[in-house]
Amino acid sequence: MSAPGEAVVKRIRHPRAELAVATGATVLLLGTTAASGSSARTDVGPSAVLRCGVETPQSACAITLGASEQSVAAAGGPGTVRVDGSGGCQWQAVSNAPWITIQSGAAGTGGGEVRFQVTANSGAARTGTLTIGGRVFTVTQGAGCSFALTAGSATVPSGSGGGTVGVTAPPGCAWTARSDPAAAWVRITAGASGSGDGKVDFAVDPNTGPARSTTLVIAGLSFAVQQASGCSISIAPSRQVVASVGGTGTISVTAAAGCAWNATTTDGWISITAGSSGSGPGSVEFSVAPTTGAARTGSISISGRTFTVDQAAACAFSIAPPGQVFDGAGGIGTIAVTATDGCAWTASPEPWVTITPPAGGTGSGSVTFTVAANAGASRAATLTVAGQSFTVTQAGTMLMLESLIVRGTPYVPIVQRPRT
Repeated sequence: MSAPGEAVVKRIRHPRAELAVATGATVLLLGTTAASGSSARTDVGPSAVLRCGVETPQSACAITLGASEQSVAAAGGPGTVRVDGSGGCQWQAVSNAPWITIQSGAAGTGGGEVRFQVTANSGAARTGTLTIGGRVFTVTQGAGCSFALTAGSATVPSGSGGGTVGVTAPPGCAWTARSDPAAAWVRITAGASGSGDGKVDFAVDPNTGPARSTTLVIAGLSFAVQQASGCSISIAPSRQVVASVGGTGTISVTAAAGCAWNATTTDGWISITAGSSGSGPGSVEFSVAPTTGAARTGSISISGRTFTVDQAAACAFSIAPPGQVFDGAGGIGTIAVTATDGCAWTASPEPWVTITPPAGGTGSGSVTFTVAANAGASRAATLTVAGQSFTVTQAGTMLMLESLIVRGTPYVPIVQRPRT
């Protein structure tokens, strides 16, 4: 009998081999094969007993898993499964799906843990497995994340404002929202990131220029933000009076940089000669044709602003009085001229009638003239003032004899005086 703790060795003879069997120790098969005569050695294992050439298990390994399956969101992520193995059993873990990667615990002895990573799913729901120590562990992943926005665009007024857009996504599907750095006038104020259903709030600065637009990228989708024009156009002056003979004018346009404008007119007697369109500050030049009829009014439209043109009736002139009489000493006179606004006129002198400058004017006015002394016979001259005739009449200077009859002498000149 063997002592406690010692292995019991039995030697078994057989025509083909000699077996040494030990319980609790490595079994060594010694002998010579009949076919080749070569020697052979076989380790059977510490947990087996050979009886008559048959290996019989004494205690088999038992591998169990802490769970048989796990579900992972479409966005992917890590997972863990607990492995229990009794009797010092060795085991291995193998992934059967390319989208499941074992991160740690690919092999172990006895108890342990297998950690794995599942990639994001952009397609339909899928199922894969891990084989761990002969046991199957199932991984189920939901359909790939799909996103939708409650609207594709938003239009905001030129003043400050903002808006909200909703995001629809499966649970666990993460998303982000960002604005264009080149369009600093739009900012995301809430919802820059989220998971599943959510919303994004954005703010828009006031616009003082032309209409503008930008794009927000939300959950990989484009959301357009359009803002109305904030351009403010002003003109100066807003009205001009033009004489019946026609004329020209200039209109100043005030606008912010980038704000486009144009000038048009539907009146055939008004022509835009320069500045029919522009952007930012500028000017519009125009001309007005002469008129031979009544007064008239037209306009020029500059991006919604109206410039009015008033043209006087055809020129009409009159003078008062129509003439004046002077004695031989001469003198000064005045002629009143009545004329249509903007109508120019002149006054022409005569050799002995001089015009005090200015010798003309525009619209109503007056003419001052001087008549020289007359040493001869009476005379007359016609001045042309505003196309009208003004007559100047002047008396002459002559000897007048008055006589006394003295003692038969018929005439004796005693007085000489001018006669008017």
